[in-house]
Amino acid sequence: MRILLQSTNQTRFVMKKLVFILLLAPFAAYAQPSASAIFKALGSGDATALSAYMDSSVEITLLDMEDYLDKAEAVQVLKKFFAKYKPTGFDAMHEGQSKAGGLHYTIGELKTAQGIYRVYLLLGTAGSRYVVQQIRITRE
Repeated sequence: MRILLQSTNQTRFVMKKLVFILLLAPFAAYAQPSASAIFKALGSGDATALSAYMDSSVEITLLDMEDYLDKAEAVQVLKKFFAKYKPTGFDAMHEGQSKAGGLHYTIGELKTAQGIYRVYLLLGTAGSRYVVQQIRITRE
């Protein structure tokens, strides 16, 4: 009788582990890439670090300038902007996804020595990471 009870307890333990793993499996399959490195690069004004997350061409709106630029040009434009408006931090205020799920957007605030600017980021996915497709920085 004692052997039967031990066997039943072991079976229950294994079954509980299996159920737990099966419950977590869907979340692992749909894990989203993180945009935290993009936010960190924005907040520190590091255009070079940000370029690692840029698509091959990026739509950029900086204050009154709007253009589609290749990655190298976008980095130069952002470097000039960050040199003039020294960022001190970035706070993501709102994030969401397109209904189809292919695009992610973030609306946030870029804090600079000259004031706060509204930032809109449109991010696509490339494999398991985000790529910046659009950056808009406007006066708050």
